[in-house]
Amino acid sequence: MSLSLIALIAYLIGSIPFAFVINKLFFHQDPRETGSGNIGALNTLRIGLKKGNKISAVLAFIAVFFLDGLKGAVMLWLAQNFLTLPDYQPDTLIVLGTAALFVVLGHNYSLYLKFQGGRGAATFMGMLIYLDWRLFLVWGIATLLGMIIAEILSGHAWNKKLIKNAFNNQMIGRLGGEVLGLILIYCFNRKIFFILALPQLFILIAHKTRLQEQIKNIKNKTYLKK
Repeated sequence: MSLSLIALIAYLIGSIPFAFVINKLFFHQDPRETGSGNIGALNTLRIGLKKGNKISAVLAFIAVFFLDGLKGAVMLWLAQNFLTLPDYQPDTLIVLGTAALFVVLGHNYSLYLKFQGGRGAATFMGMLIYLDWRLFLVWGIATLLGMIIAEILSGHAWNKKLIKNAFNNQMIGRLGGEVLGLILIYCFNRKIFFILALPQLFILIAHKTRLQEQIKNIKNKTYLKK
């Protein structure tokens, strides 16, 4: 089976817009039209909370996060076990790297939503857990610390709202932490690094607008104002 067919299958699987479907079912809302406009788990949580049902919001968040992560893990599993044939055995890193890249591209630019989509973080995490859950912990801790440290440097006091606001708003620290996490992955396992490096790049690109917004708000000294 050719790499082009692997890329196509990965793109189609990645394009499945679970957040769109679940928001329609739970909240009768198109997530592209409210909140951050993102087709992802966090915007699903925001929409649910705005509707006033915390339990439904949390359940919808968990469902979207799990299903988006599952897209990445399932695609790597398929690529590793079924999408190569005896007469076609390309390098495993190329096969998995192609699958990883195109499943994220499908998520971010969904064929079913006129090439709109999410930002790929949950799908990336699903792939990383599948490849090595220990490295997922390394990457996740680096990302969390990056968000918290950047939020404090941005002027937020150390209080009970710090972590919540860092998760909701902190783009500089989050992306910096993800890059640091990827560097740590390179130190521990270069094969996994090469599989996930390009998907991580496109995740960073997908966050460009929100990153620019945060930088602008920090310059205007409005980032922490309510």
